[in-house]
Order: sequence, then structure tokens, then C-alpha cells
Amino acid sequence: VDAVKHVDDLAITNLATRINERFEVTGNDFHLKGETAMGWSGHTLEENAEQYGTINRYIGPNGLDGQADFVLYHAVIDNVLASGNMDYQHLDYWTNRSQDQYVEGAVMNPYIGSHDTPRFISRAEDSGTQWNQWAEQDRPSTPTAEAYDKARQALGWLLTTPGAPIMYMGDESGQPGGADPDNRRMMDFNLTDQESDLLNFTSELAQIRLENIALRRGTYSTFHVSEDLLVFEMTYGNNSNMIVLNRGYVDQLEIPYDEVIFGDATLFD
Repeated sequence: VDAVKHVDDLAITNLATRINERFEVTGNDFHLKGETAMGWSGHTLEENAEQYGTINRYIGPNGLDGQADFVLYHAVIDNVLASGNMDYQHLDYWTNRSQDQYVEGAVMNPYIGSHDTPRFISRAEDSGTQWNQWAEQDRPSTPTAEAYDKARQALGWLLTTPGAPIMYMGDESGQPGGADPDNRRMMDFNLTDQESDLLNFTSELAQIRLENIALRRGTYSTFHVSEDLLVFEMTYGNNSNMIVLNRGYVDQLEIPYDEVIFGDATLFD
């Protein structure tokens, strides 16, 4: 449901109620997701109370099931995963806040890019063209290897954290693009080797998410966090997965797991 805050509140309540009465009483369950565009106002919860409050306003039994997590997007995509301006302690803090600042039972929608934003991989490259939008301007082209590394970190985070993730078509293979409308280029299915590698990475990780209920519906808990290393668990009942995101150097960490199901890691003893 686009632009939720720009229509009468009753429009959302009526829509949710009618969908429930017409389609869900038979046992089907539809995820009704909204877009209430908000920002990120600073480094404290107090500064972002209005952001969370406005998004929450439309979620509930007689409203939406969840919304695009704009606070999380601006806090971590802008500041950590694309630009690298802030560290993984910042990433962990705001990922945690998405677990305790929204309406109980809400299934939020994290994302790394959308039809309204420059393409993630072009923002990660930061060539100076990522905000350009028209044909007569220099627009983003083939990303660097470092930009693909950042994309893997971002997709790894997106597909292992709580909620129902949204992926803007093309981000799974690193399609470049500037600001709207340059971010809406026609899909190019003639993938380069780097694009194919990123697509395979995304597909394999998405399949692992599909096969592991803890990744889809689990509870997020921080195990270890430092400047360039975030380790967290996703737990659902007796099922659990540990995720390690490392944007720094080779590191050694003692963890209670002895099987690697995805990515590159070496087990000692």
C-alpha cells in the first residue's frame, strides 16, 4: 500500500477490514505491507520517536501487518552498508531497535534499495554519479570490486535478519543506477561475471533462508559486535543459526557452532 500517510486513516482501516472479511476468513492470510516514508533523525531513540510512531500508527489488528522499515534503511543502509561511515556496532544497535520499537506482532519489511532510491551498488561505489538521474548526465556504470563486496555484506544482512525482506528487482545481481528515474532502467539479463557471482550468492542465501525457519521467523540476539565484525543468532524454538558479518580482516572468534553452511570460514578444534 503506497503512500499510506497521504490518505485518510480510515482508508487503511477499511482496506484491511475488507480484505480480512472477503479473503482471510477462509484461512488464507495476506501480508498487508505499507509504505509510510520516514527518515532517521539522529543517534538516539528519543530523536526518532516520531519516525517510529508515525510508522506504527497504521499497524495493528485493524490495519497493516507491517511496513517498509524506513528508520532502519536510513540508519544502516545510508550510514553503514553503503557508505561505510559508521561501524557494525551502529548496524547492530539499529537492527535491534527494529525488534523492540514497532507494534507487537508486526512483520516489518527491511530493504536495501527501492524504486525511490539510487541503486545500492552505485551508492556503495560512491563515484559521484550515484545521485545523477538524467541521460545527459554522467550516470553510474560498471561497479568496482569493492562495491560488490559491500553488496554481499548488505544482502547477507538483509536475508538473515528478522522480518519479510523486500528486494528491488536488479539488486540481487548488482544492477547500477542513479537517482529516480535512472534507478528504473530496463533489466539487463546479459550479466557480467561479477553480476552472475552476486546473483548466485543471493540465490543460495535466499534458499538457505527458505530452508531455515530460524532465519525467517527467529529472534535476533547479538553474540559479538565490534567495529567491523557482527555476530548474531537467529533462534526459533530448538532451531538456531549464527551469522557472522565481517567487513574487516581475518579474525578468530570462539562460538558454540561447529558447522558452516554458507560463506567462507575456517573451524579450529
